Amino acid sequence: TSDFSQSPKDLLSSVNYLQHINENCPSRLNWKKIRSETSKDPLLAKVYSHIHSGVWPHGISREDSLFPFWRRKEQLTIEHGCLMWGYRVIIPVKLQQGISNILHSTHLGITKMKGLVRSSFWWPNLDKTIEDLTKNCEICYKFRSEPPRSILNPWPWPSKPWTRLHIDHFSFNQKYFFVAMDSCSKWIECFQVPSPSVDGVIEKLTECFSRFGLPRSITSDGAPCFQSSEFTKFFNRPRNKSSYWSTVSSSNKWRG
Repeated sequence: TSDFSQSPKDLLSSVNYLQHINENCPSRLNWKKIRSETSKDPLLAKVYSHIHSGVWPHGISREDSLFPFWRRKEQLTIEHGCLMWGYRVIIPVKLQQGISNILHSTHLGITKMKGLVRSSFWWPNLDKTIEDLTKNCEICYKFRSEPPRSILNPWPWPSKPWTRLHIDHFSFNQKYFFVAMDSCSKWIECFQVPSPSVDGVIEKLTECFSRFGLPRSITSDGAPCFQSSEFTKFFNRPRNKSSYWSTVSSSNKWRG
């Protein structure tokens, strides 16, 4: 039985996909086994009935076990006795652990395994099944990919205050602040600003310069407001040209 809202091309793709599973997956994954277990699964039997009749409840609670299927009801079909969500085969509870173990045997890690399983199969809480399986696997943990760490390059210590200034924005309680820190003395100038815009930065830096003079250098993390043409023009003004400008990575901007 098929959902006749599908186009002939989509319908043919679903049938061909089941044949692909039958020919290329291990025997315990073939579609005949999936069909057999689908008919024995109480929840999937109910889903099968709703798809076959075309009649679904008008509203379902999120806590209802039928909800994950109900919200996808427009994309659910029946092909050769197997339930399909689009081109993905819906796996009965009894086969979920076995399929997870087979696909996990290559120890791809959480992200790659999710991609692999999602490309072929689906069941409620699929992501959690994969996460639990890989998180408890010593091999996956040992060979997990870690994000590259930034190399910390401490700045040389300034010989006197107001030589190098580090600037940035931060938010707190839905308010924005601009902060400037002297690298030598660790003196902090902090200002509340309407937004992390270049206008606010220029205004507050001008105030700092009027009280402490011009620093020899200023650094930031290279946020958009610090790379704008207005900011460049500000430092190209004759009275500001004694300062030079640089950007650094966010992991290093407050070191030194």
